[in-house]
Amino acid sequence: MASPGQPGLRSIAVFFVVVIVSAAVIVVGVGWWWRGQRDTVLVEPVSEPTATGLAGTLEPLRKPDPPPQGYVGSHICAECHEEIAERYSRHAMARSMASVADAELIEDYDAPPCTPPGPRRYWAERRDGRVFHHEIMVDKDGQPIYDQQVEIRYVLGSGTRGRAYLVFENGQFFQSSLGWYSAAKKWDLSPGYPPDRHARFSRRLGEGCFYCHVGRMQTAGSMDRFSDDPFPEPGIGCERCHGPGQEHVAFHQGTGSVKGSDPIVNPARLDPARREDVCNHCHLQGEATILRYGRRHMDFRPGQRLEDIWVVFVAGERIRGEGQTLAVSQVQQMRSSACFQKSGGRFGCISCHDPHSEPVPAERVAFYRDRCLQCHAGQGCSLPEHERRAKSAEDSCIECHMPRLSASDVPHTAQTDHRVLRRPDLHPARPPTPGAAVLEAQVFDDAQLRLPKREVDRAKGLAMLSRLEILRDPAQISYAQQLLAPVDPRSNSGELAFLDVLGDDVPALILMGRAFQMLNDVRRAEACWNRLLQIDPDNEDALWWKMANAHQVLDLEQAAAYLDRLLPLNPWDANLYGRKAHILGQAGQLSRACVSAERALELDPTLVQVRQWLVEAYDQLGEIDKKQQQLEILRRMREVQPSLFGP
Repeated sequence: MASPGQPGLRSIAVFFVVVIVSAAVIVVGVGWWWRGQRDTVLVEPVSEPTATGLAGTLEPLRKPDPPPQGYVGSHICAECHEEIAERYSRHAMARSMASVADAELIEDYDAPPCTPPGPRRYWAERRDGRVFHHEIMVDKDGQPIYDQQVEIRYVLGSGTRGRAYLVFENGQFFQSSLGWYSAAKKWDLSPGYPPDRHARFSRRLGEGCFYCHVGRMQTAGSMDRFSDDPFPEPGIGCERCHGPGQEHVAFHQGTGSVKGSDPIVNPARLDPARREDVCNHCHLQGEATILRYGRRHMDFRPGQRLEDIWVVFVAGERIRGEGQTLAVSQVQQMRSSACFQKSGGRFGCISCHDPHSEPVPAERVAFYRDRCLQCHAGQGCSLPEHERRAKSAEDSCIECHMPRLSASDVPHTAQTDHRVLRRPDLHPARPPTPGAAVLEAQVFDDAQLRLPKREVDRAKGLAMLSRLEILRDPAQISYAQQLLAPVDPRSNSGELAFLDVLGDDVPALILMGRAFQMLNDVRRAEACWNRLLQIDPDNEDALWWKMANAHQVLDLEQAAAYLDRLLPLNPWDANLYGRKAHILGQAGQLSRACVSAERALELDPTLVQVRQWLVEAYDQLGEIDKKQQQLEILRRMREVQPSLFGP
């Protein structure tokens, strides 16, 4: 029997390890500078980086000027550009994000529920204008063990290929595990959600996830926190491609200060690189996309270069295998095409795509054939017509030269092969060798030739450290750290001189701290967390690790104090309530600990370590009925999903 106030030391120790490992893998609040999770990480051969010694001799990172504002909204643009605005309203980009109340209804709420392998089932319901998603775990007899319901507030995606669904709680967004796939007309798990173990309703989304899907957003404090009205313009609007319109309106009304030419940006009149970057800033995913120092994702303005905001690392065409590619790979594939390489900059996205409208299905073949013939007029196709029509009954250029590839990282979806091959059958897709994308990653469009070296090194270091769960070699970690802070620890400035180099660089401090934690260098990690809390007293990463480090040395009072600061910031995090139950239990406050543990299970019923802890806690409190209830749930769970209980 565990001692009073410390029930289930073995089970809670397992829970502690699970939470620590989860935190090492998931960076809360870093999504705003690193765009999404990548399959690869930029890794360099280990060698001595060029250290410049004292912090004062380093090339300084300079904060940019704030970007121009003056947005007016697409409804103002439509007053003068009514015909274009009406056409664009039907474009997928215009429908990229919407509240549940405003979203076009494309889903079939009577479709069968999602039944992946295993005991969990998912279904969506719409009632009284509101949408709810359910996760249900069933026992071996098909009876529910639990049915968790969450309300969906926003839908992400036009529905052309599918939609994702968002929970909005406490100014934060979380993705649902359930998605709608339009081509298959079915509900299924969202991309990146394996059936056996996934993020359920807790995958946090921030500015780095939204800026390609939202016209404008309103943050509150940190970039992962949003105002009560988070999206003043939910869908991608006119100003995302043409720039803020206030001065343009004033120019035509004769009330503005701008003289000479109209200040609005027409991408078609930009030089080729800047024209393409208007599209690339959303449609280029890369292997890692790192915000430059002092920048935010929504800082990009049409007419800028991509590297004004980000450093993007790319590797190859992102072709996975025969007939398979990675989603959002069109830019890399197009740039490898003969069309692009031989055009002298003339060929680009808008050579084939009308940014204001999309062809209806009946006109799609003719529309794209016309686009091809704008460059290939008079040449014709070398194949006889009967051979062409054997391949495509409609004699479609793109069906032969841009065949559809399945997106291996997004179920039930496909995209066309943007390599525009003359003979695709002679260019079979070559799956990359393991690690090839890692070793071949380069800065997109040779931007390293135009950027300060310190910015490139910083981005490279962040790209490496952002995947610490893969980059476990201490030598590689040290190399990445020195890219971020190339200071000799033996110098007179002391072994914490890296803090002077990093200054107020929040992303670098977060990942530097995580790296030190992984290397068990808690003292240097704590130095990073302390600096972060000086910059931002509500920094969740710093508070979490300060709490975890205090708990590890059994400073329960300090650990509880940090938890009390964390929970109001993210009351949707089940692991925080589980940790609070552990700390309160160790402090002898068993009744309060049970309340916290029950809240953890409301948010995540699959936390079996918390249930095991509750069994022993209720036993010590003499609440036998509650103990038996938890034991019965654990028994039924173990029968259908033993993987939840560990090896």
